Order: sequence, then C-alpha cells, then structure tokens
Amino acid sequence: MDIFGQVTWDQWNTTIDKIAEEIKNAPQRVDVIFYDTVGMPKGNPIPHLNATRSKLFAYPNMGLIVTVSPRRISSFVEMIVEVIRRGSTGRKNHSGGFVTTMDEAVSRIKQSRSKGQVAR
Repeated sequence: MDIFGQVTWDQWNTTIDKIAEEIKNAPQRVDVIFYDTVGMPKGNPIPHLNATRSKLFAYPNMGLIVTVSPRRISSFVEMIVEVIRRGSTGRKNHSGGFVTTMDEAVSRIKQSRSKGQVAR
C-alpha cells in the first residue's frame, strides 16, 4: 500500500478493509508492505491501529507487515506500533518492522518465508 499526499483515517480504514478482504480471499500467505512517504494521518492513531490489527490479524494466512519509509520513523511512532502489536498476545508476530527501502522489506519477507513461517 502506497501512502502519499494528505491521508485521513477514513481513507486508511477504507484501505485496510480492502486489504483484509484480499487476505480473506487468498488461499496463500499474504504479506503487506506499507510504503509511507508522509507519516500517519492527524489525530489519535491508537484506535485505528488497534482496528487494523484486529482486521488483518484475524486471518491465519496473514504474513508479515513491513513499513518502508525513506524518512526516519520517530521513536514515538515505533513505540505506538510496538504497543499495538503486543496487544495481540499469544498470536504470531506479524511485525516485519520499519525499513528504509523496498529491497529491505522484500528481503525480510523472503527470509521469513524461507523459514516456513507465517511470521517471524
């Protein structure tokens, strides 16, 4: 998913619903790469990221989620994402982390897949 321009949480949620539908209908593992050039929409991200986690992690074929951003991700944003991820205690770790290039994202996914894991 490319994230560019002015993004709202409504647009985010609509896109996540589409991604969840694709995962639901896919017979194989699905990995998601967020390519983010603008950062998060304005407003409190926690309810939206919780909803994202619930929607995407509901499917057993959900693989890694890797965020690519050529900009430096703030420690605060990384902390929020980590807290949200930990909210799915007892489930697989779907976090592929934050990277700066698409090649790094693909490499992490390939590494996870080579181990036969849904997530690392």
